[in-house]
Amino acid sequence: MPLFYLGTGFMLVFFFGRENKLFYPLGGGFTFLGIWELAKIFTGDMLTTGFLNYVPKIIGAFLLIFACLLYVKSKSEEKDGNGDA
Repeated sequence: MPLFYLGTGFMLVFFFGRENKLFYPLGGGFTFLGIWELAKIFTGDMLTTGFLNYVPKIIGAFLLIFACLLYVKSKSEEKDGNGDA
């Protein structure tokens, strides 16, 4: 699973980031989640107890809300730009 997160994060940043700036924070978030999963594998159960168990969930929720807001903003700007032409 960490390789999936890391691969997705790097693809979003390096390949799709040029198309839309929205992919930079999303790629960074996926990269963070991949590093978190690798750390969880190497440390054992230390990162799955207590509050640390909720850190990737909170960051994932924040990234999802952030991505939705940026997407709506970019679509509204795109719609406003096309209406004036």
